[in-house]
Amino acid sequence: MDVGLAGKVALVTGGSKGIGQATALALAREGVQVAICARGVEALQQTANDIQAKTGHKVLAVRADMTSLEDIQRLVATTVQELGGLDILVNNAVNSIPGTFLELPDEAWVNHINVKILGYVRCAREAIPHMIRRGGGRIINIGGMAARQVGHLTNSNGVTNAAVANITKNLADQVAPHHILVNCIHPGTTRTPGGDSGATGAGHGGQSGRGGTGGGPAHPHRPDGGARRHRGPDSVLGLGPGERHHRAGDRRRWWRRTRHCLLNGPGFSSSGNGGHSHD
Repeated sequence: MDVGLAGKVALVTGGSKGIGQATALALAREGVQVAICARGVEALQQTANDIQAKTGHKVLAVRADMTSLEDIQRLVATTVQELGGLDILVNNAVNSIPGTFLELPDEAWVNHINVKILGYVRCAREAIPHMIRRGGGRIINIGGMAARQVGHLTNSNGVTNAAVANITKNLADQVAPHHILVNCIHPGTTRTPGGDSGATGAGHGGQSGRGGTGGGPAHPHRPDGGARRHRGPDSVLGLGPGERHHRAGDRRRWWRRTRHCLLNGPGFSSSGNGGHSHD
């Protein structure tokens, strides 16, 4: 089914692995021109090549560090220059480590806040002027269930994901007059390559995509890390136990949810208002 995204331009941060990679692939399959970024050049280029092989669409791969304003400015400018504009921003990059409250050092807190909260802010701030010039756009901020659930190893995850939800609601109100729709999605437990690396789920993507769970490190007391399986490497990553009606069972709800956020509003479809926030 044609959902009307063909020809749009999307930027996915943390796009080389996990949820970011799956999102970039799904967008490319809808005919979207996609740019992805991460810090790891090798994995980034491999993902771009894989998506092109599967969809026939070239993917722009740009190395960028979310802690660097200069990197983000260059990332957005390169995307606009190479692809002709920017319609969709998927803020997904994250870098965190698990730890109890007493064990987690200041450096880990600061890094997580700098990458996720400020990284999302920087990307949105650079992208919005380009969306305004094109008459509207979509921003999807990937949060995590730690925003609403506590865990003894997810201290910084809860703080950053709650902040992302709050930023999303505030930004949605401010950019609604420009026909820019802003949403926050809290994925449930999701199996990704990073989450398969160990029971602690310490690899959270390293700004190259989410591993383990959608809201923090994998479960420390289960041999599978608490992760749920998805149907094959080409399937869009599924949702585990999630908020409201988003439960495990339908493994394609991740992309359905994301696609709904993209379509609901002027410029992409005929329904909805210019700004919306849903966490």
